[in-house]
Amino acid sequence: MEQISNIDMRSMGFNSDWNFAFLASNGASGGVYGPLSPSEKCCFWEELNQMCGLCSAPWCIGGDFNEVLGSRDRLGSQRITAGMRSFADFLAINELADLPLGGSSFTWARGSNRSRLDRFLLSGDWLAALSEVYQQALPHSVSDHCPILLSPKMESWGSPPFRIELAWLENPLLEALLVRWWSECVFEGPGDVVIGKKLRFIKRKLKEWDKE
Repeated sequence: MEQISNIDMRSMGFNSDWNFAFLASNGASGGVYGPLSPSEKCCFWEELNQMCGLCSAPWCIGGDFNEVLGSRDRLGSQRITAGMRSFADFLAINELADLPLGGSSFTWARGSNRSRLDRFLLSGDWLAALSEVYQQALPHSVSDHCPILLSPKMESWGSPPFRIELAWLENPLLEALLVRWWSECVFEGPGDVVIGKKLRFIKRKLKEWDKE
């Protein structure tokens, strides 16, 4: 984006009480762009932490972080990496919210690889001022990244996807609960049908447990 105006800001729900600063993109890049090197990533998170610490205004930070927040954000991944933990620590330290993504589970694709590398992160003050904000992955053509729309309006995205939260895996009670729930649900039929019903049962129990 080469420029942004007051009209653009008002279209996103802001009024004259808000002020903003805008840095134009350099060619095709703009916003946050995370490095690929593990050593450079440490400096990257440190720099962002310092920026967040210096600013008392509501924060909205977005771009290509070149890192996923959990295994659910990378197709076929099941392990928690050091990079994921560093990303999660950055959100926790600065109390930033990772909004659900509509339109797609991933924002980057190359061949059979899929990851959610792009996102908006919002501070609590921002969400308090604009309680209903949504982000959506839009169709992409030339780039292997899809654009992300941050909007005050909810689009028709369908049912939100079920996701395993990292905090669940750190709870020592979870394993015993999963074993108990799995033994509780008994269904009849072909093996694949039974497995599907059991998984849906577990999903419902996890949602109930999370709310409690």
